[in-house]
Amino acid sequence: MSEGAIRATWVGTETYRWLASDGPRVLVHSGGTRSGKTYNSCIAWAAYLREHDERLSIVRKTLPALKASVLKDLIEVLDRMNLYDPERHHHTDKEIEIPGGGVIDYFPTDDEQKVRGRARDHLWGNEANEIPEEAWTQLILRTRDRVMLDFNPSHDAEHWIVRRYEGSEDATWTRSTYKDNLKHLSDQQVREIEALKHKDPW
Repeated sequence: MSEGAIRATWVGTETYRWLASDGPRVLVHSGGTRSGKTYNSCIAWAAYLREHDERLSIVRKTLPALKASVLKDLIEVLDRMNLYDPERHHHTDKEIEIPGGGVIDYFPTDDEQKVRGRARDHLWGNEANEIPEEAWTQLILRTRDRVMLDFNPSHDAEHWIVRRYEGSEDATWTRSTYKDNLKHLSDQQVREIEALKHKDPW
């Protein structure tokens, strides 16, 4: 999938195909450091919501983490795709309207009122391994259609993401590493990432 000045990796392409398909309701993406999972997911969701008048909620455990990561990437992607209008970004309500398309709202899962608030069409849990399972349950109960969650690889076989979705007929899994995003990384970044394997294989 190519969006003008933005060219998605297979992560974005496969995410968009999942959104446009009749496949499983849940997409679980395990992506390592600098694999491009967040940025490419933003491209896929932007392309989809440009064509559909639907609501996506993006959640992460805390608002500072959300703003510093996925929201920053989302605004850059929307801007590069000519879909970001500052007048349509309602900071108080934490909503972004896509011209002619859908709406994206964003909030932290440590906000109990938001978690148990209004319904949505789609849900994206960014770095979902940090989100408590009970909060996630409340969120998906208020989600009508697609549910996506991403997280960094973990050896914790007892984590709720693994218990809940591994082997489930209602979920599909994708996995990416920095090698899937090499064209966007410098040689120095690659060396630093590869050096991590001696400290933490995961």
